[in-house]
Amino acid sequence: MRECIPDPQSPETFVAAKLGWDAVTSGAHAAALAWHQRILAVRKHRVVPLIPRIGGYAGKFIVIGEAAVVVSWGLGDGAETLMSATNLSANSMPGFPAANGSVIWSEGYADDTELGPWTVRWSIGLSKGIK
Repeated sequence: MRECIPDPQSPETFVAAKLGWDAVTSGAHAAALAWHQRILAVRKHRVVPLIPRIGGYAGKFIVIGEAAVVVSWGLGDGAETLMSATNLSANSMPGFPAANGSVIWSEGYADDTELGPWTVRWSIGLSKGIK
């Protein structure tokens, strides 16, 4: 197995590890770049401005299943929350709280109380909170 690991000092390893920046404008590479640009823009415009409103001990979480969790952060006076609902399992998982206000990012299948496999949903809104 050790023979399969490229020599980190080899010039061939260096050349093989270099990014092909000309490929970034086509196919799957362009799609991956666009996805990262979109999610970073959401973080910059929707999440980062909330950070100053999140005080100490403002976070709460509940475990929904072996690979599923909900985390929420109270914003300021606690009337609003930022919430992340995540299912990192290969199966759909019921038992999630409904999205809090407006959904700012979602990947995968999500309805009010169920998240599909490999799904994440971020929302901001009036505090429904998690206990």
